[in-house]
Amino acid sequence: MKPKISTWIFNPFVYIAGWPSLALGWAIMIATAVTGYFSNTHLDGVIGAGFGLPAPLWIYLIEAAVAWFSLSLTLFVAGRIVSKTSFRLIDLLGTQALARAPMLIVPFLGFPEAGRRVTRYLLYRTLGLGEEVTATYIDIVLFILIIIIMVLVVIWMIVLMYNSYKVSCNVKGTKAGVSFTLAIILAQTIASAFFMLVFKDIYLNPEGLKYFLN
Repeated sequence: MKPKISTWIFNPFVYIAGWPSLALGWAIMIATAVTGYFSNTHLDGVIGAGFGLPAPLWIYLIEAAVAWFSLSLTLFVAGRIVSKTSFRLIDLLGTQALARAPMLIVPFLGFPEAGRRVTRYLLYRTLGLGEEVTATYIDIVLFILIIIIMVLVVIWMIVLMYNSYKVSCNVKGTKAGVSFTLAIILAQTIASAFFMLVFKDIYLNPEGLKYFLN
């Protein structure tokens, strides 16, 4: 039976798992981190992303690792609780790495200057921060398009994460949905706490807003 394109897009884990998915997933995650390094795009959360201060490449790589491992860990615990069958940790780790592939798109959205220009415009108009800047209609349209693309990419990634969890841990139904939701909330909390505690000089740096406004 010929593999369906829709399955490859939303649930490739029925075809690839374990070490191959881990290798491919991490190759894409590294490419995402490197691209983020050049566009100052931080994927600083399980499903989060933001355009901010420049940082060393290793920071972007650690962000990727923490986001991936925190969710893999919480899903592993959830799977052990709700699954009635045994499953391999490597399958969950590999498919969760591959599930983050859509985020490769996000760092490219940080290259257009329109994103920063409209943000500076909104901060000045709404909060009185920074200096007055002019945002053209083209800038605004491009900014809205960037937001829409980011939302769609995150939704795609969450679908992949959920399907990875269902396939790897052999769970389904209400238990799968509830346990996945709780796991992703806990993982996001763990990742955010880690970044704020370990990298507080970067994430809580008052120069961050100054950089963004200049």
